[in-house]
Amino acid sequence: GCSPTCTVEAGASCAAFSGLSRCSRTITYDPPNVPIPRTGEQGLVTLTFSGSVSCTPTRVRSVALNMRHTAAGDLLIAISDGAPRAVLTNRQGGARDMDGVYTFASNTTTTVFPGPGGVSDPIPATAYNTVDGTGNRTLVLQDVVGASGNWTLTIDDQEAGDVGEFRSVTIAIYCAPNS
Repeated sequence: GCSPTCTVEAGASCAAFSGLSRCSRTITYDPPNVPIPRTGEQGLVTLTFSGSVSCTPTRVRSVALNMRHTAAGDLLIAISDGAPRAVLTNRQGGARDMDGVYTFASNTTTTVFPGPGGVSDPIPATAYNTVDGTGNRTLVLQDVVGASGNWTLTIDDQEAGDVGEFRSVTIAIYCAPNS
């Protein structure tokens, strides 16, 4: 992601990772809005899409979901590129509404999902560290490398009474130096 003059190329961004500056690239999947749950599929939505980056990927930096749902506590959301599956959220949030872009990152500088607030409050669209209420890390993005370019996003709605829609996903991937 760096030009011969050491400037960031178009479509790349830089961030610190393990004490080094690493460039990252993004993949965006933006289909027409997908209902959650889909009729006749018992609440399971499986989206498969292709997206690769023009570098050697080292790990996934973050996953940003643009979605709406009337009860975050009903949802098990996971992403995989054929490598180990990363769970973004596992039925956390109770009856709280989601509406916006939710960014999941495996670092300690983001807020725990679903964040502070009462059970009936909407969950603000912001960046979250996916650690559950007992402190267990539920997302290990470094295990999802992004090398295959074939992605699967699953949204499993555990309750039939609440509905929503998936709008898009953006995956930021760290690149190896000099690639």
